[in-house]
Amino acid sequence: MERADRIVIIGGGIGGLATALKLERSHAAQRSEVLIIERDPEPPAIAAESASELWDRPGAPQFRMAHSLLARLHKILREDHPQALSELADAGVLPCPVRFVLPETQVESYKPEPADIDMLHLLGRRATFEYVLRQHVARLRNVSFVHGARVEGLQIEPEGSHLRVRGVTVARGGTHGGPRGATETILADVVVDASGGRSKVPEWLRAAGATIEVSEQPSEFTYFCRHYRMRDGGAEPFARRTGAALDYLWFGAFFAEHGHFSLALACPAAESELVQTIKTPEGFDLIGRTLPGVSELIAKAEPTSKVLGAGGLTNRWTRYSLKGKPELLGFFAVGDSHVLTNPMYGRGCTAAFVQAQALVGALGESRDPVVRARRYSERVVEQLKPQYEFALSGDQLFAARGRRARGEAMPRSVAVVDYLTDQIWAPAALESPFIARESVKTIQMQEISSFWTRLAVLLCMLFSWARRGFRKVDLVAERTGPTREELREKLGLTPGE
Repeated sequence: MERADRIVIIGGGIGGLATALKLERSHAAQRSEVLIIERDPEPPAIAAESASELWDRPGAPQFRMAHSLLARLHKILREDHPQALSELADAGVLPCPVRFVLPETQVESYKPEPADIDMLHLLGRRATFEYVLRQHVARLRNVSFVHGARVEGLQIEPEGSHLRVRGVTVARGGTHGGPRGATETILADVVVDASGGRSKVPEWLRAAGATIEVSEQPSEFTYFCRHYRMRDGGAEPFARRTGAALDYLWFGAFFAEHGHFSLALACPAAESELVQTIKTPEGFDLIGRTLPGVSELIAKAEPTSKVLGAGGLTNRWTRYSLKGKPELLGFFAVGDSHVLTNPMYGRGCTAAFVQAQALVGALGESRDPVVRARRYSERVVEQLKPQYEFALSGDQLFAARGRRARGEAMPRSVAVVDYLTDQIWAPAALESPFIARESVKTIQMQEISSFWTRLAVLLCMLFSWARRGFRKVDLVAERTGPTREELREKLGLTPGE
């Protein structure tokens, strides 16, 4: 009988929990010992719905920000972890109804198809989702947690022409201002870094001689959100036209469990006066009341949080496996420590599950650490590189639209993308159920469709464009909301700045 791996996971957030959960389904890993090292204290015994208010998570700064639980994540849970999905449903985290996924123009004529369930994302707050998942993972056999502990280094040694990660150095206590305890070494066959976008692991690996390559494109945006709850507590909080990109302002309502929802606002950092207004509760709500669909929503709700902000947004891909360089054996990164995208696009939680799935697949297929490292790297590139490129392109497009709204010229290359988006893709998606479904699948991070399906989408879009006589379509009605000058006037900001 093969010896099972001892797996140490750095971080008990979404990436760490997803990895532990996926290991449950791996035949090769079922006997493995999984140890999750988490800086924050053990979560309190509370109702899941109270997690956002009562669970203190200082180690996860984005814990209370608006989050998307995309259809790809829902599919992974539905197919592989039905018990976890059932527990989420008990906490009120349920799939979004189809009528709020498809374009409004297609709701009345909608005809269900079996595959439509793959378009449906989950409706829930990050805190509720993580709390239920944390409780579920804690009950899995062979999984244990070390709370209130900080990983302070890696145990690394040469192995032939490669570097082998043999374990971690851990200090118990000393997190978030508490007294620091003794340092100990925990050996492992596999170390998973799920400690997030601020991970120190790349520094430790470089110091040991590893070659780590980082590609990064900072975002020009600032991002804010505020949580609300419907006054009657149980009403379905859905409303149409509660999300759009208005060139100078991106907004979206994130519906959640038991009448909760959050409103997210993002704008270019260059809109300094608008940024300062959004930061205040009064300014945030005033902007919300200028957005037709959103105004109807917040008029029926009460705020349940202050305005939460996130700056320094960026897209970053950290490559740990490079061709022609020493391999890192026994080490894998999952979540934002590996692939980080602008949170405006809501890919983080789902990407962590996709990475965890790729990792457990690589571990189960081979005992050779070199093969494991290469297969994991290849699968992450295959699955997430298109999503990363989507975030890069989206940032470039929205940034260029923001500059255009301020009277600056849009670069020709971005202007082409802008035209293709507004004049070919969007009108076709509004009129064609086939294109709408494929568009939703893309937005919801589902697996890339076959070549022939993608070709059919392209031909349908071109046919729709030609049938209109290549005429320009006015999508102002679809981008519901005031112009930049109208909003600035309502907010009492300096005209034309």
